[in-house]
This record gives sequence, structure tokens and C-alpha cells, in this order.
Amino acid sequence: MIALLMDLRARPGEPQLRPQGRYGPVYEWLKRGAGAAPEFEPMKTLLREHILESWPLESGTDMLGHRLEKRRFHSALSAAHDYGIRPQHVINLMKDAGIPGALDLPEVEQIYAATDVQNVVGAISGAISMSKAQQFLGVTRTQMQTLISAGYLIYSVGGDHARPRFSEEDITQFLERHTGFPVVKEMSWHPRGYDIASAARKYGVSVAVVYAAVLSGELSKTTRASDHLQFSEIRLNIEEADRVFGREYPKGWQAISKVSKELGVSVTFLRELAEKGYLELREDQDERTHQGKTVVNSESARAFGETYVSRRLLARRIGVQVREVQKRMNAAGIPILEHSIDVTEWIVEQDAISYVEGLNGRRGMA
Repeated sequence: MIALLMDLRARPGEPQLRPQGRYGPVYEWLKRGAGAAPEFEPMKTLLREHILESWPLESGTDMLGHRLEKRRFHSALSAAHDYGIRPQHVINLMKDAGIPGALDLPEVEQIYAATDVQNVVGAISGAISMSKAQQFLGVTRTQMQTLISAGYLIYSVGGDHARPRFSEEDITQFLERHTGFPVVKEMSWHPRGYDIASAARKYGVSVAVVYAAVLSGELSKTTRASDHLQFSEIRLNIEEADRVFGREYPKGWQAISKVSKELGVSVTFLRELAEKGYLELREDQDERTHQGKTVVNSESARAFGETYVSRRLLARRIGVQVREVQKRMNAAGIPILEHSIDVTEWIVEQDAISYVEGLNGRRGMA
């Protein structure tokens, strides 16, 4: 039986990344079909042990009811992912070390004992992948990219033609910046301050802007929530953060799309009105997607909604078609305050329509 399974494992054909594809119906029958019954447990055990001894499964994998506690084998692909280098580089390193692989398989499918990969690839590469560095640094992928772009986080390995990765010195230099922040343990019932990501969301800025204020000493009451030096452990004093960011970065900003719906004014016309001084806009960047976005100052939007009204919003208030609103406006002789460039939208002053029957509606933003 073992010989048959090994023959299936090494049989020429399309590369199979998962055991399910190599053993097909037999695997599925033992996992979910009638073969899952207790009387077929010896057969399931046989296949399970064969797979565990011949496939590059990562730790934590559930294989026919058994959870693999520690990785036994690496393929060129899995080692490349873990060590942040190209698969062919893994193959070349193992070949140079005189380690051909554990099974009689094509080079691209070959597997190696995880300990051999650690000794050879780990020692020679001497670098940490982006995903592993996130854990060491205590950052998310988005935060990492933001800090790299701002120059606060540097990787010294890889780049143009190889996957970027960090040396131990890169990691150490970043973390050692935080040694001067005193440790103030947090209590679950009394959090002592914002972490950097929370502050960035609250004040509408990037984590790099907040981090710059931390490193410059502008946020002098910065602490750590534990003995660890990770970015995620940094805590800002709430009152100090409000004082530093509250003036320069007002808290009340809304997405332009949300304001557009509430005021009944298209995004294009909102931009035109902002250029004329009716509202305050600013260009920002979404920290998750790094895409540009436009936000509107909430106070300016509220004041606009209390002072002016659009044709679309009037129609919504009184429950008629836009054409009917125009007829009533013309009949009442109410002047249009501002037209859009394409003349499809306009605004008027709230006071101008307040006492005209059939036009006066609820004031302010919806």
C-alpha cells in the first residue's frame, strides 16, 4: 500500500500543490465519504502518515483529523515565501549545499527537510520577509508600507529584482527608537492612551504623521503599554494628542460622497462650490488602500445645509419631480444663486423659499 501511495506521489504529470489533487477520490472518500467511518481508520491513518512524510505542509494544517504541530518539509515555493527569496534561489542554495531533496521528484516539486532549509537558506539569506517583519515590528501591512514610504522603516535586502526583505539590523534600528518610552501597563478598565493607528484614524492623518510627532518629541508623554518595543505598543497621551493634532487637523471631516447625498448636490458641483468658498474641502489619502480621497469639513457642510438648498434636495423634501420644482421656482420668481457649469444643478438661499407655498420644507441637512 505504501509503495502504491509513493508511486502516486512521484508519478509524472501536472504539479500538485495539495494532496487532494494527487490522491483524488480516495482522499475525499476517507475525509468526507463512507471512508470516514471508524472501521476505515487504519486506512486513513496509513494515508495520513504517508502525506505527513511526503508533503510540505505548514504547521497548523489539519490532515485527515490530525493537526500538524510543526512543519516537517519545505518545498521551494514554501521556503521562498517564508524566507523572502525567489524559489529558484532556494533550489540553487540547497543544490550548492549538496542536499538533493527528500523524494524522487522533479526539481520544481522537490521537498526538503525543514531543518535543512533552516540551516542552509536561513543562514545564507540572513534576511526576514515582509510578512515575518510585520510580526517583529508590530505593524500591519498598510502601516509598514506607509512607514517605508515616509522613510521611517528601511529594508536593506532585495528591491528592484528581488522581493524586499529586512536584515536583523533593519529591525533592530527601528525598534531601538522606542527604548526611551517608559512602560506604563494598561488596565482593561482604564486605557491610558491612544495607539498610533487609533490616533491616525481619529485625527484623519497617516500613521507616519503621528509617528513623526512621537519621534520629534512633540508628543513628549509617549509611553509603551508593555516591555516590548513594537510599534503597536506605543501609546499617546490623550490630552497631549488632542492639543497637538486638534488645531492642525480638525476632527470633523466627512467623505465627499456622503455630503453629496445629504445635500443633494453632485460631487462635481460640490467641488465647484468649494472653489467659490461655499464649503471647505481637502485632499486626503485612504490609509488602507493608499488611494486619494476628498473630504469635506463637517462644520462647513452643516452651515451650507442651513443656508442653502439645492434643486434636487427641494424635490426630495416636497416629494415632486425636479421639473416641478423648477416650475414652482419660476412661478415664484425666486432667483438662482449659483448654477453648476453644465447648468443641470443650482442652489438658492433657504430664506428665499421659506415662505413660498409648496417649496418650504425642513431646513438643514437630511
